[in-house]
Amino acid sequence: MITSDQNIGAIRNGLRTSKACRGKYVAYCEGDDFWNDPLKLQKQADLLEQHPACSGCFTDCFIIEESKPTRIARAKITKNNLYTLRDIIVHRPPAMCHWIIRKSIIDDLPEWFLSLKLGFHTALLIYTVEHGDCLHIPEPTATYRIHPGGITSGKDRITMQKIALYNLLIMRQHFNSKVRKILEKRIARNYLTLSFIYTSAAVVSEAISAIKDGLKMSTMFLLREKAFYRLLYRICILKLKSGRKDSII
Repeated sequence: MITSDQNIGAIRNGLRTSKACRGKYVAYCEGDDFWNDPLKLQKQADLLEQHPACSGCFTDCFIIEESKPTRIARAKITKNNLYTLRDIIVHRPPAMCHWIIRKSIIDDLPEWFLSLKLGFHTALLIYTVEHGDCLHIPEPTATYRIHPGGITSGKDRITMQKIALYNLLIMRQHFNSKVRKILEKRIARNYLTLSFIYTSAAVVSEAISAIKDGLKMSTMFLLREKAFYRLLYRICILKLKSGRKDSII
């Protein structure tokens, strides 16, 4: 058990506890999640032992959200159940409770992780897969819970999206050019999502500002997205209703 005289925050605590682990692999299970397969760790460790070039292993997982039916988060099926850098960034698994990672990777986590907000799991997964592909077991072995007492409870969609963008922009500064190129598309998509959220709240100026930031990040990516044109239509409708006639972009 690792204790503190004062609250050091989720990021710093997560990093120090990860680095304090002494095993060959590190598995995560936060207080509100749980493992439902008694052989989860054995299955994952055995698979990593058979594939020494792989950096981590994850499974599908159940998601329990208050007032909603339990669902299963199934990962996109890939060749040989291997997940590459692009797969992780584009199709990020929903939680950490269904992962194990090689401890040798965590030992070298850089100090810039401390500048992230709320959580470091997305950065950790990208950093992990930078060291080698990840293995996927297509069966649910853990349960991720979403409830009012969770770390993200009380935060609205705009705040959560801005935190995600902040973290992605930090990552873009520190990962190599190959990762940055993929991240820029993910960031552009997040700006697109943020803009949609603003249009739902009829905040046109912020919606336009968000999509402009997305276009600066990856113009060609957004121009190929059908959702981008649906967004422009929604903005036009809102501007007409408000009587504004200035240009959108």
